[in-house]
Amino acid sequence: MPATPVRPCLLCLAAIFICPALAIGQHAILPPAHAHGASVSSAALSHPALPPALQNAAKQFERARSLQGASKIAPAIMAYKEFIRIATQANLPPQVALPAYKNLSTLYLAVGDNEGLASALRHIVAVEKENALAWAQLAAVESQLKQFDRARSDANRALQWKPTPKAAAGAHFALGTVALERKDNAAAEKEFSVALRGAPDNVQTRFNLGIALARQKKLAAALDQMMKVKSAAPRLAAAQMFIGAIKQEQRDLPGALTAYNDLIALDPHNLAALFNRAGVLEQMRKDQEAISGFLALLDLAPNNFAAQFNVAQIYYNIGNYFAARVHYDVANKIDPRDARVLTGLALAESQEAFSTPNRAERL
Repeated sequence: MPATPVRPCLLCLAAIFICPALAIGQHAILPPAHAHGASVSSAALSHPALPPALQNAAKQFERARSLQGASKIAPAIMAYKEFIRIATQANLPPQVALPAYKNLSTLYLAVGDNEGLASALRHIVAVEKENALAWAQLAAVESQLKQFDRARSDANRALQWKPTPKAAAGAHFALGTVALERKDNAAAEKEFSVALRGAPDNVQTRFNLGIALARQKKLAAALDQMMKVKSAAPRLAAAQMFIGAIKQEQRDLPGALTAYNDLIALDPHNLAALFNRAGVLEQMRKDQEAISGFLALLDLAPNNFAAQFNVAQIYYNIGNYFAARVHYDVANKIDPRDARVLTGLALAESQEAFSTPNRAERL
């Protein structure tokens, strides 16, 4: 008899960053610093008695702020960078450039430029060393950049300065992400739970908590978190996929099938959902529907080894040895070293040789 079909690892997902903004709040933690605090005052710096470099700096800052106000993000980023260059060249104190870096953090967050965002935040905390908000946001961004040692260190710095609940949530999110990546799932669960208390509407934190719970086989609790994610973000494919995977792990096959069908309705070309849906149908012994499911996937991805192998297995089990041989042969071309395929191919060829199947039943 052929080997067991290929099954996906349902609950071994890593921390998936759905969207950069979701991990650290829908808006930048740091408010835009247009012209207050340590910001550049155009009225002061454009005074005729001041050196030309200072007047140029003020004009450049106003130019950048105007572009930002007009939602011209790329030009605004370049304009703020030019302001910082002018300020640095004029040997102005670091505090003068601070509002530019704060505004850059907002712009980088808007376009999902985590490298730029991290750079801006590092300049901010270099001046405002007790700014827990900035440290927390920096830690969250570093966790997404997989700079885990930095993220852990900067999250602890944020917590050191008695942060607000929102800032503390960002720090605990970063610590949870580090723990999740290092497979310390119990610690990840603890950190994400604390983060949710400070920011209960944060979808990314709740999603990652669901992953930490699922890895510990706390499937009911994980499913509860993922259902809440789905409620908050109904078109989020990652959550819908995970709901199906958890239900499949719980042996709730009708529930898993519904979850995958819902996801495919949102994203008809989602290969993972198509594969898992066909696999569930196979587990439910709905062979013809499972075959149709795998063939639909193969229409999109003909070199998918697992789908070729699994559909060959089903064809073999229902006695369509010709079709089984065809798909085993394709799977063998994809991976000639897989012993299961070689065995299945030999069995299908042998059975086909000793049978006279109706050609109308063949592919």
